[in-house]
Amino acid sequence: MFKLVYNSIRLNQLVVDGATNVGVSARVVNGSWAFRYAPKTFRYGASTCSCGSSSSCQKPQGFFCRNVSCLKFNAQPNRTIPGMFLGCFPIDSILLSTLECLYDQSCIQMLIDSRSFDFSDIVVVSDNLTNITALNQLAPSRFLPNTSLETIISQLFMENWTTSVNFSAYFAQCQPDSCIYTLVRRHQPIFIITNIIGLLGGLIVVLRLLVPHVVKTVQYVLDYYQKRPSTNTSQ
Repeated sequence: MFKLVYNSIRLNQLVVDGATNVGVSARVVNGSWAFRYAPKTFRYGASTCSCGSSSSCQKPQGFFCRNVSCLKFNAQPNRTIPGMFLGCFPIDSILLSTLECLYDQSCIQMLIDSRSFDFSDIVVVSDNLTNITALNQLAPSRFLPNTSLETIISQLFMENWTTSVNFSAYFAQCQPDSCIYTLVRRHQPIFIITNIIGLLGGLIVVLRLLVPHVVKTVQYVLDYYQKRPSTNTSQ
């Protein structure tokens, strides 16, 4: 279901808030406005990636300065958040990112220090945010800190599966008319030996019954051909 929703969002090429997937340009044609939508191209270092051909386009996410040059789409953040990426769609940003920052106390402190985004007089944040501690990297988990959220979501955030079978509850709820099941098990050595002995015993009995009759039949055929008179025809 999740994959179906994701493919529906991507294939419909919806324009998202912030226009991270497409760029919109407008011009006057024959006295009326014409709009053109072009896929955004991510540039990170020497590599480029177009949102029109790939769902894996990404660039580091972080905090930008307030200068005009910092507001450009391909500008690099002044302070990068480890493990957090910006994708073509918001859902891509989530799937491509990791929880790496949440395991690093210094990264969490950076988020706390930058929580107002240079608007401390407008954004009021509770002081309880200063008491956030990093996740324990030593806690047992099959997911590493740098595991992508796409992998974790595909596993339904499950660390392990526990199977509990209750046949009585099943029959009470479903009330089936009949039930067929198969047991797969390995036989014990004594069972195999007794079966082989039984097969050999049965084979011996069958041979004792058949061999005398076969021998008599063969002997009769040989005697018959040996006793037939031979006739010579001469011209």
